[in-house]
Amino acid sequence: MSKFDPYDHLDLVRNRDGSITRQVVLPKIPATGDADQHAPSDPSVVSKDVVLDAGKKTWLRVFCPTKLPSNDNSPVRLPIVIYFHGGGWILFSAANAMYHEHCNLLSSEIPCIVVSVEYRLAPESRLPAQYDDAMDAILWVKKQALDPKGEKWVKDYGDFSRCYLYGASNGANIVFNAALRALERDLEPLRFAGLIMNQPMFGGKDRTKSELQLATDEFLPLPVLDMMWELALPAGTDRDHRFCNPMADGPYREKIKSLGRCLVIGFDGDPMIDRQQNFVKMLVFQGVFVQARFDVVGFHGVDLGGGDAPPPPPSPANGGDFLLQLLRKPPQAPAQQPPIPSAATGGSPPTPLPPLRQTLSHDPAVAAVGLSLPFPRFSSTSPDLPYPPPWPNSPPFAPHNFFLRPPNPNPNWFPSQLPGFNHTHHLQYNHQFLGDDIQKLGFFGTSPRPSSVYQQELSLIFGSLPCVIQINEGVPNDNSYDNSASGTIAEGLMSKEREIGYRVSDGIAMAKLVKMQNPDTGGRARLRREGDWGCFELDDSGEQVMGSLVLEDELRDKNDKGQQNSSRDKDCRSDTRGQYILGHRMRNFKRQFECRSDIERLNAPFLSIYESLIPTEEEKAKQKQLLTLLEKLVTKEWPEAQLYLYGSCANSFGVSKSDIDVCFAIENADLNKSDVLLKLADILQSDNLQNVQALTRARVPIVKLMDPVTGISCDICINNLLAVENTKLLRDYAQIDVRLQQLAFIVKHWAKSRGVNETYQGTLSSYAYVLMCIHFLQHCKPVILPCLQGMERTYAVTVDNVECAYFDQVEKLRDFGCRNRESIAQLVWAFFNYWAYCHDYTNDVISVRTGRIISKRSKDWTRRIRNDRHLICIEDPFETSHDLGRVVDKYSIKVLREEFKRAAEIMQYDSDPCVTLFEPYIPS
Repeated sequence: MSKFDPYDHLDLVRNRDGSITRQVVLPKIPATGDADQHAPSDPSVVSKDVVLDAGKKTWLRVFCPTKLPSNDNSPVRLPIVIYFHGGGWILFSAANAMYHEHCNLLSSEIPCIVVSVEYRLAPESRLPAQYDDAMDAILWVKKQALDPKGEKWVKDYGDFSRCYLYGASNGANIVFNAALRALERDLEPLRFAGLIMNQPMFGGKDRTKSELQLATDEFLPLPVLDMMWELALPAGTDRDHRFCNPMADGPYREKIKSLGRCLVIGFDGDPMIDRQQNFVKMLVFQGVFVQARFDVVGFHGVDLGGGDAPPPPPSPANGGDFLLQLLRKPPQAPAQQPPIPSAATGGSPPTPLPPLRQTLSHDPAVAAVGLSLPFPRFSSTSPDLPYPPPWPNSPPFAPHNFFLRPPNPNPNWFPSQLPGFNHTHHLQYNHQFLGDDIQKLGFFGTSPRPSSVYQQELSLIFGSLPCVIQINEGVPNDNSYDNSASGTIAEGLMSKEREIGYRVSDGIAMAKLVKMQNPDTGGRARLRREGDWGCFELDDSGEQVMGSLVLEDELRDKNDKGQQNSSRDKDCRSDTRGQYILGHRMRNFKRQFECRSDIERLNAPFLSIYESLIPTEEEKAKQKQLLTLLEKLVTKEWPEAQLYLYGSCANSFGVSKSDIDVCFAIENADLNKSDVLLKLADILQSDNLQNVQALTRARVPIVKLMDPVTGISCDICINNLLAVENTKLLRDYAQIDVRLQQLAFIVKHWAKSRGVNETYQGTLSSYAYVLMCIHFLQHCKPVILPCLQGMERTYAVTVDNVECAYFDQVEKLRDFGCRNRESIAQLVWAFFNYWAYCHDYTNDVISVRTGRIISKRSKDWTRRIRNDRHLICIEDPFETSHDLGRVVDKYSIKVLREEFKRAAEIMQYDSDPCVTLFEPYIPS
């Protein structure tokens, strides 16, 4: 068992001075107002960076839509959203691409002014530094309303009476604590219309059930969460400090009841889901107006790309409506039209849109997520709540009308009963929040007010997770929150450990794999771990590597368990690799990394390796010498026969000291291959060739031999002319750009060193790796290789009823990839990065024939057929029904994926990847 290092998990290095070195480099996007040469990623939004505090190195990125909504062709003022990004206090920046695009979309779809805050990170700046930065940002926004020379986009277009604090993960924690601080300040004319807390990050010393059950979460395992709090909290404090645990007692608790309306979002796959639900209950008991949405489908960070599939584009018809009816109210045209953003102010002139409609169409996103229910303020000692309630009007939070909903009349109702609800849908939560007027969605009928009042027991619909909250007499203590509802903890720490099978000590869970059915997750299988104290072994416990294909493989293996295992299965099972492949979330996280900054220094070593692998001229001459000898012997017996070299020795991808493959071509319909091979073996043996064997029962019958003069081994098959055509196609591709040869040689050398190039062991052939390289270079931006089969046909033959046709005048394409200036080191990095983090093994087929990725469904490769498993799919260019990855089984797919991950990590982090990458794998 290996000890789990949370710093390793996030690629962090802790320094002696208490700071950390962040080795993760995520792509950043500049603001459009900062550099005119950078075109905006969304032409409907412009952005600029503004210094907040030069001494603290904090700044703001302001986003403004270029097309403003209007009433009667007069632009209206837009709500202001102050956004705090996530990152567990220690990672990321407002300039990172994922947060920049998130704010772009937010500004465009609502539309609104977004002020994204670049706050200080821990541990260099511990809490409450981040709350201080948040207050600086809030006061900066207030200042723009009062300063005649204030930031024009905010001053001229922002509605200071509709300001929202919005944060994700630890950013949501900042929202909560900054809002409490804001209650003590005079912010006029700035008024908060609401707080939006997306998957808020909270903690505590005592473990919750969700933390224990998700202790080995692939993205946020328990030790990583604990490490983040250790680095962020003030020195000498623990996780029950109020910055971490909102349930902690303290004078600030009295302020909570003065908060305005809140929206809290969470997902069942988040280790902090129990804390988020308890947080909602605490707010409700304090009398805060809360809208809560919790759903069983999702996990921490799902809003920033949790699945392999990209998020669907937002619907222009209703994306803005659903996104924030929470933000919208009937706009008031200003008495005097403000100036519009121009080139002088860093943006393009806006175009007024038609007047805002006051009706809200049915939004399918609501049906997909499940409805949420607003909670009114109420007195905990009053059993009934009259309608309408007397909402207090306490600045700086503005009053709003909310649609009240009586208790759920149908206790068996779930959102899955709504039309179009897909319970397995992976939510893309980039910009979708709760609508302000749920009744307009058409789910609660047309009555403008509820038919009954709230009773003492309230039903709160947490998306797919129903929860009942009991209203106790008086204000409950902390234990009341922890023990009150489903999804919370009703037993002590030791009983929790006995129930779930964990031993817990300050966040370190130990374990060996033991399967457990978890009733709280609809019967989904989880893994718990037990073992030596002080260790935490982490692997991809929750992911089905290839979905139904692997499950089908396992079921078939169980049905066949009485049969003798094949030698290949034994070999694969003795291979201890394949236990630590990444899951969807971590792959999505890793795929955003930028290439290492010193990649160019690796060019010379990689080129040196490539040159060492090229066969010498002397070796090529010996191959021709052997082919001439074989032709002489064969034509003596079969004058009409011809011999062709095929495979690596002839397609330009053969490395030095390789065997050669020969195709014996003869036109004879009555030919018996076995008889010919046996006779050929006799002829070759009589001419003093050594180690001659006729393998007539092999899948492809061959004669094997070794020439003592040249020292070259040779395999001869009969009439495998399709392989000859494949050889020509690859040879033609190799002539277009030398980088294909360089990449393929390095990949093949890596595969041989790591023992993943043997089809009889369930891995891939050299031919398959070359096709993977060709397809990869067909997808580079700009592209390096064309799709020859998609161009004008200048060569066409038919072999065994298979048409082999493509453009073969490749001398005309020598400069095809010249616009792409990437070096071989960059291409090796990108190749392994793609196969480790980007390729969709569940759904995709790589196709050199089309130059595209095509779906398994279109090939009917979604299920196992006999021994063809289709776990990694590589289409043969000519014999398109042939999947070169069909030999990969449920064991070797894990080995391949782990090896791709190992290679990607070496290419990103290793000081000498040209050595480490090719270290031979030695089975334990």
